[in-house]
Formats: sequence, C-alpha cells, structure tokens
Amino acid sequence: MKKDRKATLLIWLLFLLSPFLTLLYSLRNNKTGWAKNILWAFIVFYGFNFVISDEKMDANRYADNFVALHNKEITFENFLSSLLTDEESSFLDFACPVIQFSVSRFTDNPSALFGAFAIIYGFFYSRNLWFLLDKVEGKLPLLSVAIFSIVALLMPFWSINGFRFWAASHIFLYGLLRYLYCGSNRKDLLVASVAILFHFSFIIPLFIVIGSSVVNGNLKVLFYLFLASFLVTSFNLQPLQDFLMRYSPAIFQKKLHTYVNQDYADSIETAKQSTKWFVLMRSDFLKYFALLLASLVYFRSSVILKKNSVYLPVFAFILFFSSVTNIISIIPSVGRFQMISYFLLYGFVFLLLQNYWREVRAIKRAVLVCLPLIVFFVVFQFRLGFQTINVLTFIGNPFVCIVDPGMAMIDFIKK
Repeated sequence: MKKDRKATLLIWLLFLLSPFLTLLYSLRNNKTGWAKNILWAFIVFYGFNFVISDEKMDANRYADNFVALHNKEITFENFLSSLLTDEESSFLDFACPVIQFSVSRFTDNPSALFGAFAIIYGFFYSRNLWFLLDKVEGKLPLLSVAIFSIVALLMPFWSINGFRFWAASHIFLYGLLRYLYCGSNRKDLLVASVAILFHFSFIIPLFIVIGSSVVNGNLKVLFYLFLASFLVTSFNLQPLQDFLMRYSPAIFQKKLHTYVNQDYADSIETAKQSTKWFVLMRSDFLKYFALLLASLVYFRSSVILKKNSVYLPVFAFILFFSSVTNIISIIPSVGRFQMISYFLLYGFVFLLLQNYWREVRAIKRAVLVCLPLIVFFVVFQFRLGFQTINVLTFIGNPFVCIVDPGMAMIDFIKK
C-alpha cells in the first residue's frame, strides 16, 4: 500500500514537471488507478492554457460574454431571471451560462473560464474512454489502438471550443454506457438526462433511448433499418417546422425555429459545396467505415453476439440509435448526434476486437486495410486541435505557463 502511494506521488510530481510526458506514460499504463486522472488533469492544464486563434470560433463568443458578465454589476437572482430573455439559453440549457456567471464573479480572465470548462469536460471524457479500457484485458495490439484512436478523437478534449453541445454529449454517454453495459439501471438514464441542462436538444437522444425499450429487438429488422437509414438524404423541413411551431410549448419555439428551418438547411447545403475535400472525406470515412464494421459484426460475428448476453442487446440498441440519428441528421445541427452513435459503434467494435481477437478475422482485415484512412482521420483531428492547443501544453508545465503565454500549436508550426 505504501509502495502504491509512493508511486502515485511520484507520478503527480512528474506531472508538475511535464504534463505531456506523464500523459503518455499513463496511456501506456492505462490499467493503473491514476491513469484516467492524469488524462483529466492534462485536459484541465490544456483548458487553462486554451488559445483562441480565430475570432470566428465559438470560444471567442464564450470569452466575450464572460468578460461582459464580469463587468456587469448583477446579482445571481437577476442573472437567472435574465436567462428568460436570452436567445442562447432561455432556461432550457442554463448550465453553461451559470458556469460563466459563477467564474466571472472572481476574474475577467477567459483562461479561468476554459479551465472550468475543462474540469467538467475532462472528467466525463476521461471516464468514458476508461469505461471501455476497463472492459478489456491485456495489451492493445495496433488494430485495437487504431479503433480506439477513432473513439478518442470523435469528440476530443479540444471540443470545449463548442462546450455546450460536446460536454452534453459526453455527459449523455457517461450515463448511457453504464445503462447499456451494466444492467439498464434507470439511475444511469437519469444521469444521461443531465445533458439536457447543457444543451436542450439532448431531449432528442433521450427520447430515442426511451423509445428503444418498446421497439422489437429483432436484430435482422434493426440491421436492415440501419442500412435503409443511409439512403435518407433529403427532406423538406417546412411542414415539420409548421407542425412543431403550432403544437410545441412557447418556451421551445425559439430553439425549434433555429433547428427545424428549411432556409437554414439550404444554407448549410450551400456551404457544404464549398467545403474542402478533406473535411468531407473525414465525414464520409466515419460514415462508411461505421457501415462496413456494423455489417461485418452482423454477418461475421453473429455467433459471438448470440453467446454474449450483454453484447447482443447493446449491438441491437446501437443499430436502432444509429438508424434514428441517420434519419434525423437531415435536420440542421441535429446531425451532430451521429457522433454519439459513432462513439457507441466504434467503442463496441473496440471491445469486440480486443476481447474476441481470434474470432473476428474479418473485422481485423477491414481495420488493417483502412489503416491509412484511420491515420488520415487522426492527423486531421489533431490539426483541428492545434488551433486551440497551446504549444506549452506539450513542452511546458504549470510553472512555465505562469510567466509565458505561449501560442497556438498551429501558429508555432507555421513559423
């Protein structure tokens, strides 16, 4: 026991000297009790050194609102009442505004705000990854690492740039993973529903989860529904908007007008036409690689599913959840829920690959063939992260960052 405490103390001393090197060491020793907390601490370190490299980033808006809040003489009660007239929250998802207000009472430095964001985001992000890692045994071969890298980078820690939605995503997954793999405990579903306080739209995936309990769990039907969902490409949103605006409560109507809007959908489609090829390639890779892996699980791993009392219902749920999110992705912004379905599917394949290594030859071959595309995805995601990751996050430590503001990794590379 004393030896373990001494080792833990040494690890945290090393973290103070070099957070990045300690993170690499913890990833290599991911079965230790402190490993996930090192990742959490590293994300907090990243958050306090967050770089806004582009004024068009969501983070810039968070920072401006934060500074404005600090300069206002306003009580907490007055602030809460003001949310009723705020187009961003309207009391539907007040967690982020409350965090901003609370931190702004102490400082006007946006670094403190992003540090607070990172504390919340880092906790759920690290726990979701380790939920999967704790369910596998032995060292991870290259192919398992490749799939796990996709899982880790679908909604990476630098997604605190869009804190509200992506923090809600990891909070939702934190409850959902336990609900799926640990016995469908309603308390876990209640934890998942906390995501609504961060982004009101998470009422949608919550309804999907609830709806899955009354849907026939016939795997064949669900799989072909999953295949059919990829064929849905367009739909006129105007009738849906008119229906929802007519019958929904007034408190929801601002949000619905934003999300279910044909003009907005048309503008998104126009923007896609000018999007660079590698951005579209990333999206297509995630989509069609998920389709390939799900098909291989269904056709080539049915024996494993039938003899595993947990994996079969989990895979059935993933097919149902993915089908619905594919269909509703025609609604602007709602398509982001596909990232949750990807996390579930790729995470499931990771468990299957690692725990049934000898039986999943077809999946191993598919991953091996797609390794170049996986590498492309990893590089692309880190390229996005370099816009907010401070160079000192890699080469510095908390003491250096006190005296040196550093710069974004992307600017450092371009120098």
